Amino acid sequence: AAAGGRSAWLAAAAGCALVSWLEGGRRSRRAVTAAAAVGLVGFLLLSLRLAEVGQRPGGRLGAWAIAGGAFLERPAVGWGPGSFSLLYRRDRGAALIAQEGPAVVFSHAHNDWLEVLTATGLLGGAAYVWLHASAVSAARRVWGPAASAGLGGAAALFVQAKLNFPPVPAVFLGSA
Repeated sequence: AAAGGRSAWLAAAAGCALVSWLEGGRRSRRAVTAAAAVGLVGFLLLSLRLAEVGQRPGGRLGAWAIAGGAFLERPAVGWGPGSFSLLYRRDRGAALIAQEGPAVVFSHAHNDWLEVLTATGLLGGAAYVWLHASAVSAARRVWGPAASAGLGGAAALFVQAKLNFPPVPAVFLGSA
């Protein structure tokens, strides 16, 4: 977050929110859940607004728009793993080709959650959420009360990695 990257700020917020949710009572959990829901809706509305006012079509916004459209075409089971580059070639419009160049093809959606939903649909997305929730539950059982701090840090690294391609040192740090 010190570098000012948007995903780093989101990652820091996610880490703090997880610690608050894990350590707080019922009231704290409701507040964190409500804040997360408001934040998600705000993010979606901001993304739509940026697209509406002519934010450049390329980069992540272009990839996210393609992933979202592809997900809506096959919401139950998706398009299959590894299909994003094909969908990107198929769905990029003239503005995106002009912005990025005809040779540029994104192989990933630059957002793991969108990519999972595009590849595996709601069924795979639900399994993905269950996998992450199970990991948090297992860590709490194994580490006990000390788990909250570690899980908060892991959540921050996790969110950062989901929105960016992490450099190799971050991958090793996350696996330690």
